[in-house]
Amino acid sequence: MRRLTLAALLLLPLLLPSGAAAKETTGAVVVSWNGVSPADTPAGGTWRAAFTLGSGPGDYYYYPEGDVHPVLVITGQDDRARRIAARPDGQWGNAYVADVRFPEAGTFRISVTGFDARRPERISSWGSAHIRAASSAASSDDGQTRWPWVLAVVVLLGGLLLASLAPRRSARA
Repeated sequence: MRRLTLAALLLLPLLLPSGAAAKETTGAVVVSWNGVSPADTPAGGTWRAAFTLGSGPGDYYYYPEGDVHPVLVITGQDDRARRIAARPDGQWGNAYVADVRFPEAGTFRISVTGFDARRPERISSWGSAHIRAASSAASSDDGQTRWPWVLAVVVLLGGLLLASLAPRRSARA
């Protein structure tokens, strides 16, 4: 019995991680991009960049040990970079969002920095995204010329419905 108790006491430190051991098992912080691709955004539009920070087995959870201030870096074809601060999404402690406006069409490199409190200089890249030009019809009228057609279809369908519900007159009357 004494040997069993002694073995349990020797194994107990291995089962309960210390603060240093817990930090070692978390691993590097990774950025997982969420939501829609920036390539779905037309020129002049705004893309909602969404990402979560992960660490450890499966990269599922990461709650910053210190203050992290993620910043999106958007670099255009002219190699000028814009920096846009991300903010917590308000639902999860490890999820962030930023609204990125693309003023013109072209190819942009997208990355984020400032997400790892231990290594704030780290960069995680989305890669390049080609922003398409806004179509002239959609940008000039914003769908305003379609409403007469929609109204005409609604009136036509309403008339057909009323005609089908109206009582039939018999030919004998």
